[in-house]
Amino acid sequence: MRMCQSRFLHGKYRIQPDAAHVHAAEVEQRHLRRWRVYARLKRRLAGRSSPSSKGDARSYTIPLVEVFRIASKQCSFISIDPEVMAGAPCISGTRIPVYGVLDAVDYHGSLEGALKSYPRLKIEQVKDAVLFAKLVVECPVED
Repeated sequence: MRMCQSRFLHGKYRIQPDAAHVHAAEVEQRHLRRWRVYARLKRRLAGRSSPSSKGDARSYTIPLVEVFRIASKQCSFISIDPEVMAGAPCISGTRIPVYGVLDAVDYHGSLEGALKSYPRLKIEQVKDAVLFAKLVVECPVED
């Protein structure tokens, strides 16, 4: 197949191209169509219906309370009690919320640094708080 490099269509009085003759613009359009189909499929697999959709189109099917419950089962040092800190996940036996431990880790830059902010805690409790946060962020999503 020969590729025509002319930018203009063949005029009325020009020699007619053979059957294997293809315009560069036509090939470009085919490639663009294929790319759009590929991009649409990739967005669909990623959970987004279109590039112009507002926000994230993924649907989170598990309520946050259920995510907290599932994550707290795997973290023995984390408890959730509606009577303590209004149900915020806390270190068991304390009123220290998980988000407070995460803020301390962020402020000090290390797990051991969080012990400076909360000297009553043990390193295992700090690690459990970080694990809890990881499990909550990685909550299951159904597309």
